[in-house]
Amino acid sequence: MPPSTSTATSTDYGRLLGLPFDDSDEVILAAVADASVPALLMSMVHMTGDMSLLDELPNPFMLIAMDLQGAMSEPDKAVVRERAFDVIRDYRDRGCPEPFVPDAEQMRKMLKVMSAGTVNEEQVEYVAADLRFSDADESGPALGSTAKQRSGFPVIVIGCGEAGLLAGIKLKAAGIPFTIIEKQSGVGGTWLANRYPGCRVDIANQYYAYSFEPLDHWTHYFSEQPEILRYLNDVAARYDITPDVRFDTEASGATWDEESATWQVTIRDADGRQETLTACGLICAVGQFSNFVIPNIKGAKEAEQAKDAEAKKKAEEGLAHISTEANNVVQLEPITSNLAYPSENWVRLEVALLFNGPPDVKVSEDIHQDILAYIRTVSLQQIEGPRGFQYLKDDIQERVDLRSQGRVSKVMFRTFVIE
Repeated sequence: MPPSTSTATSTDYGRLLGLPFDDSDEVILAAVADASVPALLMSMVHMTGDMSLLDELPNPFMLIAMDLQGAMSEPDKAVVRERAFDVIRDYRDRGCPEPFVPDAEQMRKMLKVMSAGTVNEEQVEYVAADLRFSDADESGPALGSTAKQRSGFPVIVIGCGEAGLLAGIKLKAAGIPFTIIEKQSGVGGTWLANRYPGCRVDIANQYYAYSFEPLDHWTHYFSEQPEILRYLNDVAARYDITPDVRFDTEASGATWDEESATWQVTIRDADGRQETLTACGLICAVGQFSNFVIPNIKGAKEAEQAKDAEAKKKAEEGLAHISTEANNVVQLEPITSNLAYPSENWVRLEVALLFNGPPDVKVSEDIHQDILAYIRTVSLQQIEGPRGFQYLKDDIQERVDLRSQGRVSKVMFRTFVIE
């Protein structure tokens, strides 16, 4: 089948084609060494338009769930990686032109190689839609109802995590009025609720994104919480979902009224005010990992009490670390810690926090501990060089935004040393 000529209004296809790059040979070599070899094979075809590469080079041996390497042997992977290094450098030097788009038969061959022959003709339509060769994935099946019928069928969705956000997108596309009830103050569900050090997804990223909103610019194969939360917020903004979300509102009950054939949903806002909403449909999109379970660790309660007492004492004594250069700025104590890998490498980091209003000692102390715990989860490869430092700054800023709930407008980096 040829590529679709129609473009859904929600999608900017240009952003799905990959980003131009001018990285050094060393960066390319490191990326190739870490990449999925079957994906490298397909990427080489897109970069060159040379389908004969699939006959010339070793192919995936077997398709195994969660295996990114197609069960290929180490010698076979080495052959593909060596060729990929040359192809990618040439593509960079040519200015990263638009990628080659295969026709229907070429696509079938690429799918056959990629899947080790497991994608059959019945699955081609499905995969083609996932790859944007048709708009079936975005448009969905033909609806049997009329626009008038759908507009008179209001739906309530409980939860605005991944499932609730998806429900809102599809309901909006179908012209069905909806309201999402979300107890937190933003989109994200479990990825907003959880922000402990090292919080990340436990499956590869390509399995953990909407099929109609793929993203190939992940920082890791198993992305961390700030990056996933950013992705979900980007999707919510692209489809303009948040105007139909009632944040800081909890659904406390739902009953079905047989006579009117409607759901009566009781909600409660942050101020404790209750209200009953009526809907023809109800979607429960609550997750299981946003309710905290704190382990009963011996001494934890006493440690928390001591921490609160220390924060109170500092508040009474005044802010010890406010910089004299400007109001509302808190200079944190220097942070020194070894990295997760290699553990013999150490980092010294000095940052200051710019508050939107009077500084908060307790929040400052919590942020200091958050940054310290985070530094202990990163590797040297993640934070080396200008890109690595920018990644570190962005990640810390996101964690500060979450911890301070917007009270800190900026994290100012004073020194950053790797030893």
